[in-house]
Amino acid sequence: MPACEEKIDFVIVIAYYDRNSLLTSDFCYLLDQLDCLAKVVVAYVGNLIRPVKTYENVDFIKFDDVGYDLNSYLIGLEKIRSASNVKKYIFINNSILVKNVTLFIHSILLMVNRLESIDFIGFVKSFEEREHYQTFFFGMTRQVAESKFFNRFIERGFHERPISRIEVIEEFELNTCDCLNICAYNHDSLFKPTTLDYLVAYLNYLFVLGFFDNAQALIQPKKLNMATYSKVRILRVYGFKKIKGSSLINKFNKVYEKFKTAV
Repeated sequence: MPACEEKIDFVIVIAYYDRNSLLTSDFCYLLDQLDCLAKVVVAYVGNLIRPVKTYENVDFIKFDDVGYDLNSYLIGLEKIRSASNVKKYIFINNSILVKNVTLFIHSILLMVNRLESIDFIGFVKSFEEREHYQTFFFGMTRQVAESKFFNRFIERGFHERPISRIEVIEEFELNTCDCLNICAYNHDSLFKPTTLDYLVAYLNYLFVLGFFDNAQALIQPKKLNMATYSKVRILRVYGFKKIKGSSLINKFNKVYEKFKTAV
């Protein structure tokens, strides 16, 4: 483990879930490195089997499964919001698999540096459904964190009541750009796909029959989920890959939830 240096003025909030209630060895190794980088808050669901070792700058917060990653972000934010020296926040959920910790930490630091000149940094912008930032990895300044961006959910009690995955996606993720624009915040993405990236992603999309999941991208490649279909490039440059969340499954769940409500 590298020697711990003076902590930078940002906090990392991680939304963590494992169906077997375990901290994986890969995740523990990541925490080892982050512990020497910044304050880290891990908000987790259920009876997580905690590591034997004690971390100097990592806090674990248990909560009920009522809000998916959004709930984790809100709870983690409330935990460290009062720390006056914190100027930037990085949010990560474990729908990503970190394969190269050095590259991934470099990606985090790139986001932190960008927050010197802008208010919000997403990893990648998506145009599925409508323009928005995917919320598995993003960062923001303290000003945004204390604004309507998150407070609208706290005011509506999102962190205190059961909410569905679909509700999180539609209320939170799909509204990121709209909310940032309404509040006049400057925002940008870390990964900016090139024409070549889109071409490779489109070929990957065709190869795995991605049109069954997202037919619009057949004629509008801009609507490709680039976090899903650019995995090789993202892994090579940023050190992680996205574990796919299918919009087809999301749509099925949405129909199923409406059916349950009806009956």
